[in-house]
Amino acid sequence: ARELFQKFDPWNGMQNSLMLSVGAGVLMALWGLSSGSQFMAIFFGYMAWENYQRLQQGGGTRRPW
Repeated sequence: ARELFQKFDPWNGMQNSLMLSVGAGVLMALWGLSSGSQFMAIFFGYMAWENYQRLQQGGGTRRPW
């Protein structure tokens, strides 16, 4: 997804892909909690947290030039 986002929007592609990753991770963590899979909830929750931290550190501000 990151490559596609960067191909079509070089200025904000990285930031958009990180936001997509955070959203998908949160949804999968919630699904894991509702289905009783604690490992899945922790795993995807941790990945969502890592992507959120990268977004906050400016990881989404990569410029094409």
